[in-house]
Amino acid sequence: MLTLPGGLPGGARCWAFASLAQFRLPPTVMIEVPAAVYQAGQLARITDFLADGSNDLTQYMLAVDRNNPRVADLYKELHPAVIQALREVSKAGHVEGKAVGICGELAGTAIGTILLVGILVTSAQLAPCYRSEQ
Repeated sequence: MLTLPGGLPGGARCWAFASLAQFRLPPTVMIEVPAAVYQAGQLARITDFLADGSNDLTQYMLAVDRNNPRVADLYKELHPAVIQALREVSKAGHVEGKAVGICGELAGTAIGTILLVGILVTSAQLAPCYRSEQ
């Protein structure tokens, strides 16, 4: 998980960007850990697109294993700290003129969609179970 702009070794960075170019995908950074939230502005400068990984980000922000039945009820994707983190990433991306997307279950809920539109998230990647059949 990338937490610093220089966190990806040079050779791996070149391979990653070459692989993305092969598929005509823009270089993207997935923000999945709190440290990356605080580095979002710097990360936006070295990429074309920021994406919030909301499931992991929520889990790491709240220090809750969402797959552990003993504590899973403490996992709250609408926790104020999580929302603020998503908002900060969106602001950082937009300051640098970069699109900001989200990948995670939050985008598949009505309240989550409204919230994400409000903080100017421009795209969402959803699992097939959240997509409309139409």
